[in-house]
Amino acid sequence: MITCKLLLCSQGVVRDADQGGIYVFNILESVESVDFPFFMQKMDVFALFERLRDEPAQHEVRFQLSIGETELLNSSLAIDFQGKLRNRSTLHILGLVIPNPGVLKVSTRFGDTILGTYEVIVEQITAPRVEARQAPAGTKDDV
Repeated sequence: MITCKLLLCSQGVVRDADQGGIYVFNILESVESVDFPFFMQKMDVFALFERLRDEPAQHEVRFQLSIGETELLNSSLAIDFQGKLRNRSTLHILGLVIPNPGVLKVSTRFGDTILGTYEVIVEQITAPRVEARQAPAGTKDDV
Protein backbone atom coordinates (compact mmCIF):
# COMPACT_ATOMS: atom_id res chain seq x y z
CA MET A 1 0.00 0.00 0.00
CA ILE A 2 1.18 3.53 -0.69
CA THR A 3 2.51 5.63 2.20
CA CYS A 4 2.84 9.34 2.85
CA LYS A 5 6.43 10.14 3.85
CA LEU A 6 5.86 13.88 4.31
CA LEU A 7 2.80 16.11 4.66
CA LEU A 8 2.92 19.83 5.45
CA CYS A 9 1.16 23.16 4.91
CA SER A 10 2.80 26.37 3.79
CA GLN A 11 2.15 29.69 2.11
CA GLY A 12 3.88 28.44 -1.00
CA VAL A 13 5.25 25.37 -2.77
CA VAL A 14 7.12 25.81 -6.04
CA ARG A 15 8.60 23.21 -8.39
CA ASP A 16 11.75 24.29 -10.19
CA ALA A 17 11.17 23.28 -13.82
CA ASP A 18 14.90 23.33 -14.65
CA GLN A 19 16.27 21.34 -11.72
CA GLY A 20 13.13 19.48 -10.61
CA GLY A 21 13.52 20.60 -6.99
CA ILE A 22 10.64 21.43 -4.67
CA TYR A 23 10.86 24.69 -2.72
CA VAL A 24 8.61 25.20 0.29
CA PHE A 25 8.41 28.59 1.96
CA ASN A 26 6.68 29.90 5.08
CA ILE A 27 5.70 26.56 6.63
CA LEU A 28 2.50 27.08 8.61
CA GLU A 29 2.82 26.00 12.23
CA SER A 30 0.21 28.44 13.50
CA VAL A 31 -1.98 31.28 12.27
CA GLU A 32 -3.50 34.13 14.26
CA SER A 33 -6.57 36.28 13.77
CA VAL A 34 -8.38 38.95 15.75
CA ASP A 35 -11.81 38.02 14.41
CA PHE A 36 -13.55 34.84 13.30
CA PRO A 37 -14.45 33.67 10.80
CA PHE A 38 -11.43 34.80 8.80
CA PHE A 39 -10.31 34.25 5.23
CA MET A 40 -7.00 32.58 4.33
CA GLN A 41 -6.23 33.77 0.85
CA LYS A 42 -3.76 31.00 -0.04
CA MET A 43 -2.44 27.81 1.50
CA ASP A 44 -0.51 24.99 -0.12
CA VAL A 45 -0.44 21.38 1.04
CA PHE A 46 2.58 19.32 0.01
CA ALA A 47 2.67 15.52 0.20
CA LEU A 48 5.40 13.04 -0.65
CA PHE A 49 3.93 9.62 -1.44
CA GLU A 50 5.80 6.36 -1.84
CA ARG A 51 4.75 3.00 -3.28
CA LEU A 52 6.22 -0.47 -3.48
CA ARG A 53 7.60 -1.61 -6.84
CA ASP A 54 4.83 -4.19 -7.34
CA GLU A 55 2.01 -1.72 -6.64
CA PRO A 56 0.07 0.05 -9.40
CA ALA A 57 1.31 3.46 -10.58
CA GLN A 58 -2.08 5.21 -10.32
CA HIS A 59 -3.96 5.85 -7.11
CA GLU A 60 -6.65 8.18 -5.88
CA VAL A 61 -6.09 9.83 -2.50
CA ARG A 62 -8.30 12.17 -0.54
CA PHE A 63 -7.28 15.37 1.23
CA GLN A 64 -9.43 16.56 4.12
CA LEU A 65 -9.19 19.78 6.12
CA SER A 66 -11.16 20.23 9.31
CA ILE A 67 -11.23 22.27 12.48
CA GLY A 68 -12.90 20.48 15.35
CA GLU A 69 -15.89 18.66 13.90
CA THR A 70 -16.27 21.13 11.02
CA GLU A 71 -15.06 19.86 7.66
CA LEU A 72 -13.63 22.72 5.57
CA LEU A 73 -12.45 20.81 2.50
CA ASN A 74 -12.74 17.30 1.14
CA SER A 75 -11.01 16.83 -2.21
CA SER A 76 -9.82 13.81 -4.17
CA LEU A 77 -6.58 13.80 -6.14
CA ALA A 78 -5.54 11.27 -8.75
CA ILE A 79 -1.82 10.63 -8.39
CA ASP A 80 0.35 8.95 -11.01
CA PHE A 81 3.79 7.66 -10.05
CA GLN A 82 4.70 7.42 -13.77
CA GLY A 83 6.92 4.39 -13.27
CA LYS A 84 8.70 5.88 -10.23
CA LEU A 85 8.44 4.83 -6.60
CA ARG A 86 7.80 8.36 -5.28
CA ASN A 87 5.27 11.06 -6.13
CA ARG A 88 5.34 14.71 -5.04
CA SER A 89 1.88 16.28 -4.97
CA THR A 90 0.88 19.84 -4.19
CA LEU A 91 -2.63 21.00 -3.43
CA HIS A 92 -3.06 24.77 -3.97
CA ILE A 93 -5.98 26.03 -1.88
CA LEU A 94 -7.16 29.47 -2.92
CA GLY A 95 -9.62 30.85 -0.41
CA LEU A 96 -10.27 29.01 2.83
CA VAL A 97 -12.65 30.30 5.51
CA ILE A 98 -11.51 29.44 9.03
CA PRO A 99 -14.66 29.55 11.22
CA ASN A 100 -13.13 29.56 14.71
CA PRO A 101 -9.92 29.07 16.72
CA GLY A 102 -8.68 25.53 17.28
CA VAL A 103 -6.52 23.04 15.46
CA LEU A 104 -6.71 22.96 11.67
CA LYS A 105 -6.17 19.30 10.82
CA VAL A 106 -5.00 18.36 7.35
CA SER A 107 -5.07 14.68 6.46
CA THR A 108 -4.63 12.51 3.41
CA ARG A 109 -6.36 9.16 3.00
CA PHE A 110 -6.23 6.18 0.73
CA GLY A 111 -9.61 4.52 1.09
CA ASP A 112 -10.28 4.29 4.83
CA THR A 113 -6.57 4.42 5.73
CA ILE A 114 -5.12 7.69 6.98
CA LEU A 115 -1.75 8.11 5.26
CA GLY A 116 -0.66 11.28 7.05
CA THR A 117 -1.80 14.25 9.12
CA TYR A 118 -0.51 17.75 9.74
CA GLU A 119 -1.87 20.24 12.26
CA VAL A 120 -1.86 24.03 12.23
CA ILE A 121 -2.75 25.86 15.45
CA VAL A 122 -5.35 28.60 14.88
CA GLU A 123 -5.30 31.23 17.64
CA GLN A 124 -7.40 34.26 18.42
CA ILE A 125 -5.40 37.30 19.46
CA THR A 126 -6.48 40.64 20.88
CA ALA A 127 -6.72 43.65 18.60
CA PRO A 128 -3.84 46.13 18.83
CA ARG A 129 -4.46 49.21 20.97
CA VAL A 130 -4.51 52.36 18.87
CA GLU A 131 -4.45 55.93 20.21
CA ALA A 132 -4.91 58.83 17.83
CA ARG A 133 -4.17 62.48 18.57
CA GLN A 134 -4.99 65.46 16.43
CA ALA A 135 -4.15 69.14 16.54
CA PRO A 136 -5.00 71.84 14.03
CA ALA A 137 -2.09 72.88 11.82
CA GLY A 138 -0.26 76.04 12.87
CA THR A 139 -0.65 75.59 16.64
CA LYS A 140 2.11 75.10 19.18
CA ASP A 141 1.41 71.34 19.09
CA ASP A 142 2.26 71.32 15.35
CA VAL A 143 5.41 69.32 14.63
